[in-house]
Amino acid sequence: MNAAQRMRALLKGEKTDRPGVAAWKHIYLEDRHPVDFVKRTIELQEANQWDFVKVSYNGYLMPEAFGSEIQWSRDYKTFPLMVKHNVNHPDEWLKLKPASVKGGPLRREIEATARLVEHFKGEVPILPTIFSPLTSAQEMYCGFQNPWPIMANMEYSGEKLHKGLEVITETTLRFVEELLKVGIDGIFLATHFAAYSRATLEQHDEFARKYDMQVLDFVKEKTWLNLMHIHGTEELYFKEIVDYPVQGFNWEDISSNISLKDAREATDKLLIGGIEQLSDFNELDREVLKEKLRERVRQARKDAGEKLVIA
Repeated sequence: MNAAQRMRALLKGEKTDRPGVAAWKHIYLEDRHPVDFVKRTIELQEANQWDFVKVSYNGYLMPEAFGSEIQWSRDYKTFPLMVKHNVNHPDEWLKLKPASVKGGPLRREIEATARLVEHFKGEVPILPTIFSPLTSAQEMYCGFQNPWPIMANMEYSGEKLHKGLEVITETTLRFVEELLKVGIDGIFLATHFAAYSRATLEQHDEFARKYDMQVLDFVKEKTWLNLMHIHGTEELYFKEIVDYPVQGFNWEDISSNISLKDAREATDKLLIGGIEQLSDFNELDREVLKEKLRERVRQARKDAGEKLVIA
């Protein structure tokens, strides 16, 4: 089985030649240089044989596309620094204009993604990372490390925030439309707001779900592998969004309130998890590490069944 065949079988709950497996990371020094970014992404995939390529654009792609001022990373470990946000007062949401997909940062990523699609020729699913509109708004306004200003916008400046979200959603849809033209298999939609600490359920429905669904409805008949990433280790929503029209869900199942077992009780969709990204690789003894990971896989398969990608 190649990766695409394996993923299609997993979606049907069929037996596969081995468990599904995937991993991804930001590539800070290369992610704004298309040739280097594509080369590094291919190297990581071909060295590890993951079952899909989650295309990890730079984490500030939307702020960059809308013209923010960013100090880019100078090493592999440091996230870029936002020097000046796109929006610095709720009134400025009213002035926001759509970003171009014909040139600039978004066109750069469309062309890089086209090269990945061409290279893997349908044998490995290509899933570009798309941040949910509210997540993009957060990065354009205050950043993920300081979410309280955007939370205050939801509480006190909702009408103005909606105007900004409409523009961000329009740009996101134009971006996804261009990605569909180059042949992607689906999207990896990431949200920071499916969490009780970020939004009440009512706020989530008004400011997150409304716009998430526009993106997901746009791709659901055109793609076969769309995954929802719930970001964070807080108390997350899961049952509240399990009806999203996606094929699978990814989240930090070991570090959050939702275990693989909990998720499997709530849905028969594909589950992506089972490995703790920060602590599971701290063991220096290789044999001990391998046995630890084998046990993680055994437990994950017990809790989630066959429709599982270890990640």
